[in-house]
Amino acid sequence: MTGAGEALTETLCSVECMFKGLMASASFLLVTMAALVYVGGQLGDAQTRAKAQGWATMGVIGAVIGFLILTIGPEIIGAMFPDVVECICDGCGATGSSGGGSDGAEEDSGSGAPPATFITIPNLSFR
Repeated sequence: MTGAGEALTETLCSVECMFKGLMASASFLLVTMAALVYVGGQLGDAQTRAKAQGWATMGVIGAVIGFLILTIGPEIIGAMFPDVVECICDGCGATGSSGGGSDGAEEDSGSGAPPATFITIPNLSFR
């Protein structure tokens, strides 16, 4: 890649890492606000309780959709566009690597711990 291409890749990876951090925080806030709205609605009459339950449900559904976008979204985009640059968020900055030439083996940093953005579910793994 040229210097401008590397700078663009680095910038886009930084934006992706920032988005991932914001999405996780927004999902947490949605669940917290949904709980507070639900509890507040229990203090009112039947109509207020029903509206609060609806709002709380929408907040929880929004948090679940945000979590799914955060975990499954990169896999779907990687499957649709295999040559897209893959960003690795390490907390200190972002680095980009070409997603097209990978043989599935990852470089070991020597610590033995998985990267911070690695989520493992039995029989599944998402990045």
